[in-house]
Amino acid sequence: MVKWPQTKNNKLYLDKISTVLSSDIWTIRAQKPGDYLTELFEKKWADFCGRKYALLVSSGSAALEISLRVLHIGQGDEVIIPALGWYATAAAVTRVGATPIFCDIDPYTTCIDSKEADALVSSKTKAIIAVHLHCSFAPLIALKELCQNHNIILLEDASQAHGGAYLGNAPGHYALAAAFSFNQEKLIPSGEGGAIVTDDESFYRKAYALRTDGYIPYQYGEWIPSGFLGANFAASEFQAAILLGSLEEFSYFNAIRLKNAEKLSANLSAIEGIHTILQPYEITHHFYYELGIIFSERILSKIGLNTIIEIINNNHIISVSRTDIPVPDNPLFSPYFKHRRHNFLFKNAQQIYDHLLVLHHKFLLQEEIQYILPSLIKSILSSVSKNTINSNSIS
Repeated sequence: MVKWPQTKNNKLYLDKISTVLSSDIWTIRAQKPGDYLTELFEKKWADFCGRKYALLVSSGSAALEISLRVLHIGQGDEVIIPALGWYATAAAVTRVGATPIFCDIDPYTTCIDSKEADALVSSKTKAIIAVHLHCSFAPLIALKELCQNHNIILLEDASQAHGGAYLGNAPGHYALAAAFSFNQEKLIPSGEGGAIVTDDESFYRKAYALRTDGYIPYQYGEWIPSGFLGANFAASEFQAAILLGSLEEFSYFNAIRLKNAEKLSANLSAIEGIHTILQPYEITHHFYYELGIIFSERILSKIGLNTIIEIINNNHIISVSRTDIPVPDNPLFSPYFKHRRHNFLFKNAQQIYDHLLVLHHKFLLQEEIQYILPSLIKSILSSVSKNTINSNSIS
């Protein structure tokens, strides 16, 4: 079975790691003159995203938390976030003391529904976080207009959207800032790591200080207090070394993913009763963290989603899974349901969770995936129609 992370040229990474090992700079907090791979990656990542500034941090979660702290969002404030997705977005909101206001999703894209979000804005709302999920973008134009109309901030959680573009623009163009993750499962991995991108100099300088215990560079090799109470959210030079290699090889792996995803999606579209997650025309550069397949109620009334997943995985060729549970269903966030403005149903988020199967991007590196997965699904549906289904009978 295909693994991830993987590299095309190990020497590319080892040379950069060796550079760190032979130096006396292993972190951006070394506070001494020298060449920092962190700064080199930040410049390359800012250029990659088309933004003026990039800041490398310890994780995607840290990137979100820092962004909220820069804006002084905290106790008594509300932040609107989608009800579907990994819980780190909601966790960042709660860590700064604010209240996450969960919003239902568009069932076609699986991302936040801008009309639902508009209805949730109150006098306490300070920001909306648009999360780009699976392989689709949140409706950034509508969300930007919404935020402008209500005088609130738009942030992006682009942890899964490396290389994606919305109307020709990478994350961070329509929002004040965008957060990325470089966790080992992501499209550009470094084990752990994250980044913030922005065009706003003041936002960048504050975020920089919050990353490095409240200190900012003053002169070459000399740091001074910024006046902000920061923490240590810095990534190491070793992470920067790996990221420089991952970024350099991204276009190679991504071209394979996009080619196979396009063919796989076309083959899946020919199967009655299923469809893939909608990618609106505004997406001008696609990304695939997970390719999502939504099964109709007609199919799932005859065979459960978990059974479909079990049969596919029992073939030991590929592995599929359900998406993460709706965030409001996570026991960690049950206290926030006391807020009477919450939409308790989140019917679209729940429906998608009940009907969605996801395929991790590593399997899109196999050319055979475009045939294997459609063939397995066709076999399952054929067995269902003949009432001969058995988790071990399909090969």
